[in-house]
Amino acid sequence: MTRTTKPRVTRALRVAPATGPGLAAEMACAFVIALVPVAGAMSLAADIRRGRERHRQDVLIGKLWAALRRVPAGAVLADPVTGSRVSAERDGGFLILAITDPPGHPDVEATVARYTLGYWSVQARPPLYRHLAGLHDASPARMRWQQRERLARFNAMTSAAEVTTEELAGLLDQLTRTVAAHPA
Repeated sequence: MTRTTKPRVTRALRVAPATGPGLAAEMACAFVIALVPVAGAMSLAADIRRGRERHRQDVLIGKLWAALRRVPAGAVLADPVTGSRVSAERDGGFLILAITDPPGHPDVEATVARYTLGYWSVQARPPLYRHLAGLHDASPARMRWQQRERLARFNAMTSAAEVTTEELAGLLDQLTRTVAAHPA
């Protein structure tokens, strides 16, 4: 008596054609997968297009960011050369370099030039903008996000308050000599 085996019938796994939400999800996934290499190439092209000047500004902003993070919060340091007051404002996650007119300034109210160098642990990207205001006016960190957006849009259109590379280098020199004159 021999035993014979019956051939087993295997059925191919059939997948129903995607329709409705399934098709939309598959299309979105395919779009995202195709978009990633394109976005990377566009980012590289944007970096190349910005040029050396933007790269130099990015490096200077990074150096300013690192130097200002070492300044204690609430400390107001006097610049030995210009007499200006230099401080690091930490407000709502923003790190802001504030340079105030010297105490004997002839204007009625001293003005403050504020440079927002970053938010939380992320430094700002160029272009960097200066915010000139009175001593008792609100800093950009205290503004509502809509007001900051309008200010950024205005600065982008006019380049009125955009900081140049030379000015960034001057700010870095001023910050380093001020911190060196006031050892902790």
